[in-house]
Amino acid sequence: MCNTYRPWAIVAAFPGHKPKIIARIQNRADADAHVRFLQQHIPQGEFYVVFEPEADQSSEVNSVPH
Repeated sequence: MCNTYRPWAIVAAFPGHKPKIIARIQNRADADAHVRFLQQHIPQGEFYVVFEPEADQSSEVNSVPH
């Protein structure tokens, strides 16, 4: 686990390829700005922001079968 919480992920999707997370950003405004930059400079790709919150580790521990 990374010691910096970065819940905003930038996803790149290119024709003929599966979408892939290419960056993680700490706040939404920076993520949106990054996507605008990518869209201007790489027009053949689709870029979008998704929110992926950190998993709650306590629930993961409690869900492990005994």
